[in-house]
Amino acid sequence: MLLVNQETHKLLHVLPEPLMAAPWGMRWTIRWSSEDIVYGGSGTPTLVMDENWKLEGEAALWLAPEECP
Repeated sequence: MLLVNQETHKLLHVLPEPLMAAPWGMRWTIRWSSEDIVYGGSGTPTLVMDENWKLEGEAALWLAPEECP
């Protein structure tokens, strides 16, 4: 899944949105971030996926599913 935020920091309320859910028995993990230091960003943020997802402003994240531990 590719998340792109062209505005300022944003909170997404994703719990009621089934299209944002990871496949059954899996969770989302960050595979690429435009905020990586390599690209001049401030570092890849930690994606907190509770009832709200916090997205950095003017950034993109590529998320991929991985098996839950």
